[in-house]
Amino acid sequence: QEGDIVPIRKGFNFWPEEQDILKNAPKTDGRFAFNPKARSVNDWYYFFGLLIGDGHYTSGKDTKNGVGIRCEGPASPTISYNSITANLGDGIECRDASFATISYNVISTNRKHGIVCYSASSPDITYNNIVYNGGWAIYDGGKMTSNFIQGNNEQGMSTIDTGRSAYSDQYYGVESVESPLSSRVQEAGVRKKERW
Repeated sequence: QEGDIVPIRKGFNFWPEEQDILKNAPKTDGRFAFNPKARSVNDWYYFFGLLIGDGHYTSGKDTKNGVGIRCEGPASPTISYNSITANLGDGIECRDASFATISYNVISTNRKHGIVCYSASSPDITYNNIVYNGGWAIYDGGKMTSNFIQGNNEQGMSTIDTGRSAYSDQYYGVESVESPLSSRVQEAGVRKKERW
């Protein structure tokens, strides 16, 4: 279901169009058989951090998942005021013509890309701090406005990107770049009163 963060056994596949993605998951006494203290814990992973459709996701903290947030299908979700950090894959994935609004987030230290766009996805990416990701800050799509980009794609921790072209050393194949920032967006990330 949209909004779920679920443990998925390695090699266990599911697709978002399925109504119950865990219908075949192992159960004991009607409960999912997931014991974090069991020997088999190495066989379990957070495959997706969060699956969203047409909705809003605000003031969350998505860390140490396979992918922090994944937007699927012809969805137009709003993703704002989050800390999307230290995921094993991408911070945010937009797929299948998703038109997300991504604003006021801290997207950092993800092993792969900060934001990646597949299959004609075109998110509006505004007022984010996209820093220190292993891959590109933004890859293959999206409209960038007033973002702070630093230290992505192995370009050096202090390298700030204020370029205005569709390609740079830290982002690749974006649709447009407007008003790049040379200092961090102070309002980005989980709002102070809501921090964990």
